Amino acid sequence: MTRSFKYIITTLLIFNGLLSAQLDEFVGIAGNDTISTYEFMMRYEMTPQLYESDDIEQNKINFLATIIAEKLWAQEAVKKGYDKLSYIQSSLNEIEKMYVRDELFKQEIENKAVVPAEKIDAGMRKRAQIYKVKYISTPSMEELEVIYDSLKSGVPFDVMLATQTSDTTFFNPFDVEFGQMNPANEKIIFNLNPGEFSEPVMTDAGPVIFYVHNIVQRVENLDVETRLKKVKDIIRNRMIDTLYSEFNRRFYKDVSVNADVQLFKELNDKLWKSIAPRLNDDNKNQPFVITSNDIARIRSGFDYNKLNSPFIKFQTDPVSFESFIRYLEFRGLKLQLPQQEILTNMLNGTVRNFIRLELLAREGYKRNLDKSMNVKRQVEMWKTNYLAGKIKNDFIDSVMVEEKDVKEKFLGMPEEMTFENRIKIREISSYDSSLINEIAERYNEGGNIEELLSDGKINVFESQFVEQSAYGHLGKLLFELKPGEIYGPVKNEKGYTLYQSINRMLGSSEKLNQFEQEKEGLMQEDFFNQLENVYKDEIIKLAKEYGIKINYDALNFIKVTNMNVVVMQSFGFGEQMLAVPFTNLFYKWLKEYKEEMQLNP
Repeated sequence: MTRSFKYIITTLLIFNGLLSAQLDEFVGIAGNDTISTYEFMMRYEMTPQLYESDDIEQNKINFLATIIAEKLWAQEAVKKGYDKLSYIQSSLNEIEKMYVRDELFKQEIENKAVVPAEKIDAGMRKRAQIYKVKYISTPSMEELEVIYDSLKSGVPFDVMLATQTSDTTFFNPFDVEFGQMNPANEKIIFNLNPGEFSEPVMTDAGPVIFYVHNIVQRVENLDVETRLKKVKDIIRNRMIDTLYSEFNRRFYKDVSVNADVQLFKELNDKLWKSIAPRLNDDNKNQPFVITSNDIARIRSGFDYNKLNSPFIKFQTDPVSFESFIRYLEFRGLKLQLPQQEILTNMLNGTVRNFIRLELLAREGYKRNLDKSMNVKRQVEMWKTNYLAGKIKNDFIDSVMVEEKDVKEKFLGMPEEMTFENRIKIREISSYDSSLINEIAERYNEGGNIEELLSDGKINVFESQFVEQSAYGHLGKLLFELKPGEIYGPVKNEKGYTLYQSINRMLGSSEKLNQFEQEKEGLMQEDFFNQLENVYKDEIIKLAKEYGIKINYDALNFIKVTNMNVVVMQSFGFGEQMLAVPFTNLFYKWLKEYKEEMQLNP
């Protein structure tokens, strides 16, 4: 069993140098909820954001305003009774179980993995050496036993290569370092001296005989503290693996829990029927995701009695069919290929894993691990995020996007007030073609033409914005010029003329074509802009109603890194989830709130 410690290490780095009292100090208050230094730092460091500036202090204020808003939304959601909604409760129940299982993992495994000093000393000695190893592998143990007998009789290991069949594999020396291999195989190798070989060993690669060709001293520039940590981590992770295996053997011994076969078949059939119509040549050979919404629609197709039927048949408190389906909604299903047999196998494996996780969660609840400070704090954080998301969704239908309004905003005027493309041009003219050619050459070479324009034989005229048609057939060519670019010379009534673009303005007819091409994105942008304004007005009202406070001294004291990464937390017993809820930055309301409060204290 391998468990990632990325989240734990990240957390330690974030809180390095802070005392527990400082972690509990509040940085913000939103109504009856407090934002501690601990929560702020967790959320800030583990939430990827595209900050608008490099001003870290302002970024901290903006993020705190985002969290304050989230907590205000959540309190309003509780007032509306949204915390009683079944999908909110079932989602939070699954999240709570994950944290409860993680606490159980810590109790039973992590906390027991204490590395004694003598093991560290032994590990340091092993780490100091690198074993140069060869090995012979054969398809069967019987064949390897024959080779082993020959080696014991005195045949040199390297000579064996010339006498073996093509089925025998002989490997050149490779390095074996402490912590690199399976502990059992490593122990066998580390007990050998140079020139010695092992008995035949069954490994993941098949039957093997190890041979130590040489042992050399490791050369490295790491300090002692770093080497000690690496050794301790290797030993501790191996202890965790052993404790985990022992726990599983003990915990699941004589456990037998089954699912209702008929309900399983019905769910499997409905899942497949929801997939099959959507398959085509483009996706039938690709991974396929069955989303939470897909599963929710399937759940709504079962009647009340069926949903309340026992599905996972624990002797005590069997799990209802609805509870299991909601578990699927929370997690979703991803098929490597959208095939019915693969779906059935996936669902069957999901049922087995659900039973495993449910047994662990029940053990955790039996020990009151849901009452631990860490579990309560984490679940409350997710609850706030879920409730805020729910109440914000209520305002989506209040936003109406009219194509006419978006079009006028894009054009900068009502649609009926149309005009051509407009240009602003500088005309440089002279009857002396050599002067005009000199200016053109200077421009083409990238030089400054202004000093040449002072010649009395040169006439310079700058137009205002005019419609491109004012220049006849040249108008379209002149509109294509970027500001500063020159066209010409052209022979006309003014002699010879160079036309230099000063500026240009897209006509409404062209902009209408551009609008049609960009319409979908523009209407979506308008929707989100309107929704942002609705959110802003509502959150200012809630801030006035519930009250907010920012502890700038505590906020200034917090040191942050702006890592801008997504951090996944690896839970005990093989689960994974975002370390903190994701939330988009939402802070512009704070400035307006402060201005209104100053005007109306």
